[in-house]
Amino acid sequence: PWGRRLPPAPWTPPIAVRRLPLPYQLVYDAWQRVAWPPVQRATGRVDVVHATATTVPPAGGAPLVVTVHDLFPLTDPNRFTPRGVRLLSAGIARARSARLVLCPTRATADDCAVHGFDPDRLRVTPWGVAPHHVDDEARASVRRRYRLDGRFVLWVGTVEPRKNLPVLRDAFGRIGRDDVELVLVGPDGWNEERAPHLDALGGRVRRLG
Repeated sequence: PWGRRLPPAPWTPPIAVRRLPLPYQLVYDAWQRVAWPPVQRATGRVDVVHATATTVPPAGGAPLVVTVHDLFPLTDPNRFTPRGVRLLSAGIARARSARLVLCPTRATADDCAVHGFDPDRLRVTPWGVAPHHVDDEARASVRRRYRLDGRFVLWVGTVEPRKNLPVLRDAFGRIGRDDVELVLVGPDGWNEERAPHLDALGGRVRRLG
């Protein structure tokens, strides 16, 4: 789907990117409601369609592979918006017919089996990480830019209920050290009134956006 822009370097994809000429909200709704448009409208013929999340496109006759990170829309729907539950649940239903379903952990694979996925199609495939060395000057530059003078605990994620900030607050509070900051990195999500749970930590919490 059409987003605002491609990510900046060094995260810009090194291959050509084709986009459907619609914003992602409309594409996701169309995929869920009428199974349209297939990705081939943007790409032409493809050998395989890999949905890297449970917003699953119609495969247009190509073999479909889906990565299912979790089944929280089914097992804990209160941590999502109603629209999120509707879209992701529809994607999970479509994922059940995929040729292969990739799960990052055995726990997710077991959840999939309980929720009607064919066990023969499940594969435990841990998330990959590309090693990236950061030299001392680059590290020092980031510290200067964000005024990270001392030691800190880094949390990365969208501020929303399923990220469980109250538990993070309690865990950080148990460290019992005034010389360590809690640094939050990531965008605002929904139901952000949960964020004040961190107010009890005072100036030891910083949100960098």
